[in-house]
Amino acid sequence: MSSISISTRRSSDVLPPRTPKRLVYGSLLLAAAGGLLFANLFTWLPVGMLWPSVGLASGLLAVAAWWIPGGLRQARDLEAEHQRLASENQRMVETLQQELERHRRLEGELKDAKKQTEAAMMAKGEL
Repeated sequence: MSSISISTRRSSDVLPPRTPKRLVYGSLLLAAAGGLLFANLFTWLPVGMLWPSVGLASGLLAVAAWWIPGGLRQARDLEAEHQRLASENQRMVETLQQELERHRRLEGELKDAKKQTEAAMMAKGEL
């Protein structure tokens, strides 16, 4: 009898959720805006670049403010999809485990029936 084992690891441990690109890009925009403002704070930029860099940082913040909520929404959607798939996979694993157990039980019954048939044939042959 061949032994088939199914891992009982949860599928949520196997399938990591993805990070939405909008969230990543929004975070990068926030980092860029923060870097510009940080550079202005310590006056690492030339004197004439103060207001243009503040304007650029404000623009980056505005774009990030638009992108990040969409990324968070995508993250929630992806997490919900991940949970749905994980529970579906868990149900499939449980179904397969039940099916394997049923097959093992039937195999045992067939072996017992074969032994009984062989014993009956031997008894018949002795008569």
